[in-house]
Amino acid sequence: GTEELKELVDALGPQMFQQPVVLNRTETSLPTWHFATVRELICVPIEESGQLLGWILALNHTGDAKNTLGEFGSVEMRLLSSVGTILGIHSSNIRLYHQQADLFASSVQALTSAIDAKDRYTSGHSDRVARVSVHLAKKMGCEKEDLNTIYLAGLLHDIGKIGIDDVVLNKPGMLTPEEYEHIKLHPQLGYDILKGV
Repeated sequence: GTEELKELVDALGPQMFQQPVVLNRTETSLPTWHFATVRELICVPIEESGQLLGWILALNHTGDAKNTLGEFGSVEMRLLSSVGTILGIHSSNIRLYHQQADLFASSVQALTSAIDAKDRYTSGHSDRVARVSVHLAKKMGCEKEDLNTIYLAGLLHDIGKIGIDDVVLNKPGMLTPEEYEHIKLHPQLGYDILKGV
């Protein structure tokens, strides 16, 4: 169980934090070895940017087709070390992906706030559109990935208003035909702003 695994890790000592450890029957048959069910062992650290994330353990070599007793050697150690390196890189990539997603979300929030600050009549409108759109999409049975896209689209659907003249955008009365034509440009402006994202 978990407690036995913790005891095994503790017994392997500090050497396992820096490098792979290979133990075979020569070491596990000594009276100081307290894990009777572990005959052979490889322990490889998984690291990301010098930080220990965990270990890969391989226990009890099954031997070959002739049922002779097997031992772990340099081939198995190199294989598990490669797997540990791949897992460390994968962990780093996941962390970078989350950082990028957070940066993107912050950028979207900043753009949405910019729209709200520019257009005092529709403050909070983009967030409401995003939430209502997601609610409708859920009722339609859309996938989670689609829901995320729909939410972002709702937040950003009026981003083109950034390119609309403040006087026109915040005019308290009726728009002139020219002003109305100007404000109708905001979908194209929004497309132009977002097409590279």
